[in-house]
Amino acid sequence: TSSYDSIELYEENQLKEFEEFIYEKLINAIETQKNISDEISSIDKEILEQEKFKEDKQKGFIGRENTLNKIENYVLNDKTNEPLVIYGISGMGKSALIAKAIDNIFKTKKIKLIYRFVGATQNSTNIKNLLISICDELANKNIIEDIKEYEIEEYKFFKQINEILTNIEKSIVIFIDALDQLQFKDCLEWLPKKLNKNIKKE
Repeated sequence: TSSYDSIELYEENQLKEFEEFIYEKLINAIETQKNISDEISSIDKEILEQEKFKEDKQKGFIGRENTLNKIENYVLNDKTNEPLVIYGISGMGKSALIAKAIDNIFKTKKIKLIYRFVGATQNSTNIKNLLISICDELANKNIIEDIKEYEIEEYKFFKQINEILTNIEKSIVIFIDALDQLQFKDCLEWLPKKLNKNIKKE
């Protein structure tokens, strides 16, 4: 019996040491990840999360070459100054199409792009956060000056964003997918009816 008790006690101590070892490793891993996360700016986090969503969406995508060509032709057409709208019923694969179009344009033409998939991140679930995120990335890419303060009142905020997008002087393409899924849908007052020749919006 004493021999059995000794073995049982030994195994219990070994298990406890193993649990403590695993716990310590987990804590260290969490702290390391937290430190890395803290070093990444909020806009960089948004970009990384949006990129991951884009990559996931286009997995297994095939076909639709005609539509992809039309999107590319729109982007490259300097004479077009109106936003391009892609619409269709839910489940048709519009998000996958947009994800593929983004990759095609970026890889073949090396054009500066900003894209947002509505609902892919916490900052893309309502219109105000979405537009602030886009403007912050525009500033991050030196397309516009840093925005010191955003208007609080909705009407003034939309007017502010409209003016920012209207006055962009550097070339940029902006993709926004699934605007219809936004919380508190707006009437697109923030979107210029006529785009500056340096900006394309889809």
